[in-house]
Amino acid sequence: MRAPTKADARRDRSTVVRRYQPIVAVAGAVGCLLIGAGGWIATATAQGQAAAVDAQTVKYPSGNAQIESFIARPKTPGKHPAIIVVHDDLGLNEPVQSIARLFAQAGFVVLAPNLLSRGGAAPAQPAMGPQRPPAARLPVNQTVQDVRAGFTFLEKDAGVDATKISAVGLGWGGFRVWRLAQQAPTLHRAVVFYGVAPSDDQLGKINAPVLGHYAEYDFLLTASVLKTQKQLGKKFSYHIYPTDRGFFGGGSSGSAIDISALAGEVDLFALSTPETSGQKAAPGRADAAPARLALERTLAFLRN
Repeated sequence: MRAPTKADARRDRSTVVRRYQPIVAVAGAVGCLLIGAGGWIATATAQGQAAAVDAQTVKYPSGNAQIESFIARPKTPGKHPAIIVVHDDLGLNEPVQSIARLFAQAGFVVLAPNLLSRGGAAPAQPAMGPQRPPAARLPVNQTVQDVRAGFTFLEKDAGVDATKISAVGLGWGGFRVWRLAQQAPTLHRAVVFYGVAPSDDQLGKINAPVLGHYAEYDFLLTASVLKTQKQLGKKFSYHIYPTDRGFFGGGSSGSAIDISALAGEVDLFALSTPETSGQKAAPGRADAAPARLALERTLAFLRN
């Protein structure tokens, strides 16, 4: 057997390069994906949400007005439980629509009313004085009426199980969910995220179980939770998270994360939840751990 020559060595190296070029190309592509993982994951999540649900804009009547709303449905057939998602003081923006899509992925028909759509816009700002978020300038009774009308709209929807219509309120929208629970005795469940509870004695009229999610650093609001529990007793349960207000949709105060990203981190059909919320987040800093845990607890509560 002859000894290998330099020509043999060059030929062998050329063969190795040709053989492994496809692998190197794939590895390079994977490397690019890993380098841009944040953007890639966000894009993949958005595409997954779009594929899993049907979403459209609809209008429903409330008195003499028509309320524009975003509605998202699972693509599976049959009747589904439903949720009204009541936006915070910035209105029905893309983050709130992402939350609606996320709940739809979990098997709910989700109606997210645009409470600014009555009359086309919020009342104008005064010439002088501090600027207020758009929804904060709407009349309270009007917004409660419009949310109540959304509940009636869902009751008539052929794809909804009318015995299991719940409501989720974010910040400013949380107060409207409290009021809905007072006025709709057949409401299945109510969930409020750092929302102010009514101070009157009407809380005793609420039939639906209520779950509250509050932020440790939202001192004044969170301090009122014990009074709410005293009024409602066993109908009210709550959790306090080591973070700031806005951890599940920020509104005009607090910090928010990309809620749609939780679709890849949470088992949307799990019936049990972990009992730890991860590491603490510094005040004013967005942290996914409280939002992830709150989502898991909310889904388990709504399915109970």
